[in-house]
Amino acid sequence: MPTAKVQAESHQSTGRSAYSSGNYAEALTHFAAALAQPNLPAALRASILDNLSATKEKLGGEANLADALSHARAMIRLQPASAEGYLRGGKVLQLSGRDGDAVRLYEYGISKLPSDGSGVRRARLGAQIAKVRSRIAARQGAVSCEPQRRDPFAALPLEVAQIVLLHVPFRALMLARGVSRGWKTFIESAPGTFDTLDLREARRSVGGGAFKALARASRGCVRVARLARLKSKCGDLLAYLVARSPGLSVLEVCRSEAYADLALAGAVRDGAIRGLRSLVLDVALDITEVFRILRACVAGGLKEASFESVHVEGSVRGSGLLHENSPLRSLEKLRIDVVESSTLLKAFPNLRILELPGTSIFSEDEHLDFTPLPHLATLHYSQPSRPRYPLLPSSIASLTITETFATYTTPDLLSSPLPSLHSLSFDTSPSLTTETLTTILSPPTPIECLTTLRLEMCPKLDFTAVFAFLRESGLAEHLQTMSVKGNAAFQDELSVEFTAFVGLRSVDVGFTGVSGVGVLNIAVRAGKGGTGGDRDGLGVEWIGIEGCGCVGVDAVERVRGLGVRVFQGRGRGGRRENGRRVRHE
Repeated sequence: MPTAKVQAESHQSTGRSAYSSGNYAEALTHFAAALAQPNLPAALRASILDNLSATKEKLGGEANLADALSHARAMIRLQPASAEGYLRGGKVLQLSGRDGDAVRLYEYGISKLPSDGSGVRRARLGAQIAKVRSRIAARQGAVSCEPQRRDPFAALPLEVAQIVLLHVPFRALMLARGVSRGWKTFIESAPGTFDTLDLREARRSVGGGAFKALARASRGCVRVARLARLKSKCGDLLAYLVARSPGLSVLEVCRSEAYADLALAGAVRDGAIRGLRSLVLDVALDITEVFRILRACVAGGLKEASFESVHVEGSVRGSGLLHENSPLRSLEKLRIDVVESSTLLKAFPNLRILELPGTSIFSEDEHLDFTPLPHLATLHYSQPSRPRYPLLPSSIASLTITETFATYTTPDLLSSPLPSLHSLSFDTSPSLTTETLTTILSPPTPIECLTTLRLEMCPKLDFTAVFAFLRESGLAEHLQTMSVKGNAAFQDELSVEFTAFVGLRSVDVGFTGVSGVGVLNIAVRAGKGGTGGDRDGLGVEWIGIEGCGCVGVDAVERVRGLGVRVFQGRGRGGRRENGRRVRHE
């Protein structure tokens, strides 16, 4: 029977053959079997450990390199006066990226070799030391040759650095002040830094001390203030800002938790702000307080005002705030979610834009009359359960009506012709009929150019008849934007009708029954063949298909291949199952 030494040598020989042929797994098995033999001579065991370490190097990986280093250390313990263990360990350390440890191991090996008869072995270790040190020096030299980082504000010309600051968001500027004292001084002294004081991106409540520090740092340069997260201190802090900002022209207070903040109302109303051109207050205020603020600010030339969260406790009529002989003439744009009565609108004779999302507070039997506003061009209002169509001035160019739950009579519709109408939108209007729509669009004086038509969530509309009317009346030729979003009755058959819409640029068919075929029809047919303008004939540019579950990925890609942008809504997109494209979810 072969001895343990013979068996170890046999396994070692077989393992070396496998190693030479690149079969490292088989080689590892044989070397491990050789090392497992008992009572082997130190030289043979060290040789097998060397083979094992070399095999682990070839296999690679963090774990294998750790095993290779362990085998090399075992070689050193068996034969400390031999250079092989140090050479093997140093190589493994280099492969692990530990060049400094490799140099130290080589130096330790030189110190352990005998002084006589080991010149060749010392030379081999010395050569490795020189090689590794050379690599380390080259790497350090490359790092030292990299250009030193410079302060961009010191490197750029002053004018360029100031222009850069103008394009940095306010919150980022405030964070950048903490980089260094130099940055803080430069940012605070740069013109335009505090032109806009914007706290809307604040992630937590703004303390009074921090806000006052910003007001002092602004040196009276604030022109636009957008305040948020000031809670109950909002009024006092606004008064502090106003006292130091004589040029304040735009004020927005949003997401404030102050309810009926008298200090806030006082800061605006009592003449603290006289140069305001735009005012947005998203705080709980009574309608009488709103009119006090408006009368104070209009005296200073207020142009735009928006009030959210308004409630009715007192009455404007009879309060002395509504003076027929002194209307608020400077106001051109007003948004307010509560109006006590439409007769109050007489106080704003020069309004051009009016948004009344909360007009349901009006008495249901009151016939809304907007004719006292002869310059009104844009009107947006909501009127659930209101039976009568409002009286509208002929100057209106953009009309948006939401939540229509009543059927209008023809005499009411004909009493308010809109010859200047450019944009008409009905949203969430389950009672809107085809007859009502065609009557609005057929005034005694023909509409010159209707460019936008939005009919969203209007289930009673017969779109076949609507498209026929638009085509026969000639309105289809001028339309540039159209939306039928939310109408499940809109199907692929109607998509071929878009051939008549020669100037169409934007179409929204989201949440309808349109499939990929319909979307392709719109992309190919809409906006083509016109000769009436510079843009006619270029084709549709944008299609909205949010919520259209029957539109597949292939159709979307084909439409985009035609140069049309497709909006699919958030979180949508094609996916694959087993390598095959499937429809959108």
